[in-house]
Amino acid sequence: FPLIATAYLRRPFVGLAVAVAVSVVWRLSMDGRPEAFLQFPLFAADFAVGMYAAHVYVRLCQNDRSRPRPSTGLAIFAAALATLGALLYATGLPIARGESTYWAEGVALSLLVPAAFAVVLVSAPFIPGWGQRPLANPVSRWLGEIGYGIFLVHFLVIWSVLAVVDIPRDGSAASLAQLM
Repeated sequence: FPLIATAYLRRPFVGLAVAVAVSVVWRLSMDGRPEAFLQFPLFAADFAVGMYAAHVYVRLCQNDRSRPRPSTGLAIFAAALATLGALLYATGLPIARGESTYWAEGVALSLLVPAAFAVVLVSAPFIPGWGQRPLANPVSRWLGEIGYGIFLVHFLVIWSVLAVVDIPRDGSAASLAQLM
């Protein structure tokens, strides 16, 4: 990333477009080869969406006139959070039913999930104070500090839980609640 950061900073939208194109071409060209889903180009769009979201956040914070009102921030945050939940369910359901493999979702879902997540993160600082309390308390801050470490082992934990605990893999709300 240090090799592309300066160029990305100059033209963030172009960087986003290039990363999306690389991810889409990779995904479409590797159709039917699950081992290819674990290779970097597949996730280039995810990283670029995160970088673009950081760019948008900084721009919103630089100018008080472009900063959304708390009510607008809350509406965007709630809509993005609901959208993210629905997209994650749509992504996981075929896997839970054994109809798909990991990372084999379609192009649209592979782009919409990180985009919705980015909107949630960018809009969160602009919601009213009472809405930020669950995100800004000491427990949440501690989880944020250890979050990257959790990310690095989350699949190991999920697969271990699924191997040890008898959770139905039918995509139902009950199985999702048990896994969580």
